[in-house]
Amino acid sequence: MTPKRVRTVEGSCWLCKDRRVLCDLQQPRCSRCVSKGEPCEYGEVRLRWCNGVAARGRYAGQNVPVSIPSARRDSSRGSLGKTPPLQSTENDQGDGEVPKVETLSPVSSNALQISGLSSQVTAEQLLLYFSNVVVDRFSLSTDRISINLPSVCEEPALRDSMSAVANAHHVLSLYPGRPGVGLAKKRARWSAIHNFRARLECPSMESRTPGLDLFMANVLLCILDGVIDPHDESAATHMHYRGGRAILSQWKLQKQLYQEKRGLPALMLSVFATMDLTYSMLSGEEQYFQHTIWNGFAESDGWWGTLPQDDPFLEVMCTLSRLTRLGSLVSKGLDFPDEALNEEVSTLLTTLQGPPQIPYDISCPERMDLEDQPAPLLLFTSPGHHDLDHNQSWIVFCNAYRIAGLIYAYRVFYRLNFGDPLIQQAVNLGIQAVCKTRLTGKLSHCLLFPALVIGSHCQSNEDQAAILATIQSTAAFLHFGSLRVMESFLHRVWERAPAAETWWQFFEPISKKAFLF
Repeated sequence: MTPKRVRTVEGSCWLCKDRRVLCDLQQPRCSRCVSKGEPCEYGEVRLRWCNGVAARGRYAGQNVPVSIPSARRDSSRGSLGKTPPLQSTENDQGDGEVPKVETLSPVSSNALQISGLSSQVTAEQLLLYFSNVVVDRFSLSTDRISINLPSVCEEPALRDSMSAVANAHHVLSLYPGRPGVGLAKKRARWSAIHNFRARLECPSMESRTPGLDLFMANVLLCILDGVIDPHDESAATHMHYRGGRAILSQWKLQKQLYQEKRGLPALMLSVFATMDLTYSMLSGEEQYFQHTIWNGFAESDGWWGTLPQDDPFLEVMCTLSRLTRLGSLVSKGLDFPDEALNEEVSTLLTTLQGPPQIPYDISCPERMDLEDQPAPLLLFTSPGHHDLDHNQSWIVFCNAYRIAGLIYAYRVFYRLNFGDPLIQQAVNLGIQAVCKTRLTGKLSHCLLFPALVIGSHCQSNEDQAAILATIQSTAAFLHFGSLRVMESFLHRVWERAPAAETWWQFFEPISKKAFLF
């Protein structure tokens, strides 16, 4: 007997399945649907609406894709995220009519819809949302960083990673806790990761800079799983970070990236370099970048804005990088002469503290009283200074990072415990800078790493409450899921008061789960 001829192929779109014809599987729309001008649906859930009792005929249930009514679709295109919730279909449907709700489709298609929400967010809208909203949350500058969206659209891995970040931030900021949004985030994330892996295995020959595009896509995945929507049970944040280091090494991208001073490449490099530094400080692993990279960020579009060559923030980050490299040696248990360690650490701490020149001695930490020193750390942090101009606010912003570096040095090199008076003096100064000083612009919302270091060493209930209030205020503006992870970590630390733990044991529960800066 002649075998039955196969008329459909695995993975066919619904319309080709209905017609029983071979689909060419071209995405996002197959050639047959394109030629007929009909929507092409891959993998959408089809529901059989049981609105009739007949098995067939005019009163039978209908196999229709899940979609929103055309009238509501047209009304939802006005503005992103400002559409009313979808009304109940029980009141809208008449006799024999088929109720329609919204479709969930992959982010790589022309539109991304969220179950239970009436707005249909297209891929183009997501890219605009990223350019105008997400980038604004990752930049201290009042000047908008220009993103070349047409160039982004040419690289599927970069486009889908950007869309996934925008989708996650859009959903978490406008629809937190709404049913159905979790599935949309997961599908967008997996689509981005799938395309990223495919491009990693077979880099695009059409792209002029395949390595650079893959690096930026990887940093966006770090942002997605480490900043926007981290999960405590997942190691994805750490894996993305390791992948970024591997891409930089494999493609030899450092020289090319250092030459990028504007746009998305410069921003992504500044973000990844900060992730590299903060992760190394918390985990004890060796940094990928050398400390000299920070001087190269002058006049570049970093997340901190465009800074001149001698800006104090770049100097502070360079000093923290040098301290962290020494700290990674200590974390490995490597011994080297105490005199060499004492001399270099003393020099770096003097740089953090600022003038006047303060002699630091590892053997005599009791000589390092912060309150007796008229150093820049004390500027503008007294109770009398609340409303500051931009220059004064910038000094306080830099001082918050200085104080975090001092606490790091006290814990790592001097091995002072959690409640040491010297550490608590630094904590008091840090609370003034992070929580009790009104900074201009977005500066108060970009002190997450200092807030983590300072807040985790708070002992008084008043200081702990001040840190939590600052986190909640920042979360209301940034809508970053990493703040949720940070708050949970702080509660656990305050409950157990781990006085005997080393610095790296202290921060091990959070170092691989989220990026905070």
